[in-house]
This record gives sequence, C-alpha cells and structure tokens, in this order.
Amino acid sequence: MKSLLLISALTIFSATAFAAPSKLVNLVKNDEAEVLLADSFSRTLYVFDLDQGTTTSKCTGDCAEMWPPYLISAEEAKTLSEGLGTITRANNKLQLTYEGRPLYTYSPDRAIGDDKGDDVGNVWHYVEIE
Repeated sequence: MKSLLLISALTIFSATAFAAPSKLVNLVKNDEAEVLLADSFSRTLYVFDLDQGTTTSKCTGDCAEMWPPYLISAEEAKTLSEGLGTITRANNKLQLTYEGRPLYTYSPDRAIGDDKGDDVGNVWHYVEIE
C-alpha cells in the first residue's frame, strides 16, 4: 500500500506547479491524503518556524538529533530544481531548503507518509504541496 502511495504521489508531483522532480525530493501522501514533500528516502520533510526569515538554521545540537537536517553534497546542490536551494550550516555542510526554508526530517517518522512531527511545539510543520 505504501508503494502505491509513493507512485501516486510521484504522478501528482509531475502534474503540479512544483518544478520537475529531483532525485533529492519525492512527494508522498499522508493518512489524510495530503501531498507532502519528502526526502530521497520518502521521509516527510519539515520546516521550523524559528528558521523563518533567516539564512541559518536555528536547529542545532540536541534539536538536530531529533530533527536531522536534510544535508546534501555540493554536487547535488548543482542539480536543484526551482524552489529548492541550500543554506550553509555552522559545520559548513549544505542543508536543502524549500522556498528559502531549511528542511528537516523527524526521527520518530518510520514509514512513508508518516507525519508525526507536524505541529510539534507549534513550531514544526510538514511541507504540503498543493
């Protein structure tokens, strides 16, 4: 069932206004049939309200262990499609962004379409693609 959700999401992905598919991101559906941005392993991606309006990540240390930043290589950064970009973290690693906002996964999410991190502390939100 989960693989069908991913196949359906990828079909929707290519039909949305969002840029052409990138090997770095996928789309998945959650239990409410919302289409969410996901990493290359189909884990739901999140944004952090404290990052909004900055060019750095405010999620470091213990925060980054629970909310791993989506890190990419410099080579991968050269292939980004519209809407995707990067920031440089304090450790000089590149973190993927969507519309300028750094992206993270959530450690407790285990299956495709899991979105357990949505609204945690009223500051974490999945990225819904409409």
